[in-house]
Amino acid sequence: WFERSLERSEEHMGMVRRNLRGAGLPEEFAYLAFVESGYSTTAESPAGAVGLWQFMAPTARDFGLVVNNQVDERTDPKKSTEAACKYIKQLYNLYNSYMLAMASYNTGLGRIRNALMRMDVIEQNRFWYLVKNDMLHEETMEYVPKIMAAMIIATDKAKFGFAAGFANK
Repeated sequence: WFERSLERSEEHMGMVRRNLRGAGLPEEFAYLAFVESGYSTTAESPAGAVGLWQFMAPTARDFGLVVNNQVDERTDPKKSTEAACKYIKQLYNLYNSYMLAMASYNTGLGRIRNALMRMDVIEQNRFWYLVKNDMLHEETMEYVPKIMAAMIIATDKAKFGFAAGFANK
């Protein structure tokens, strides 16, 4: 799966990174799409999330994508990336934390907000505090580390036994 995802990402990685830079976001958020969909524009989750960024229909519409019986812009790499940049930027501005923005992208605004409200201390590393205190679903606790692992592996593919064709533009 990882090797196929690396190969698929070559087609879109440059565009994704340019859009993230243009939005004032770290290019490393490109690995969020890697973990979400393996860079498959046709990926669909059992819950109904679709595309590179695995948008649910209501969230996609909230960020300007058309989703109806005739058109589903969640499968459009450029439009969905532009929407994802807006969404990630909103999450970062809300939490002032890239890790919490990633976690919220996975689990939703309400779950992260509720977990933060249950915190009994002001914690600088809030994501890791939530993990350590088992305040998130297991999938979300593993989500941010998966993105970090994909980033590390993709940065030095040969070291981890993968082909060197992955686009780091």
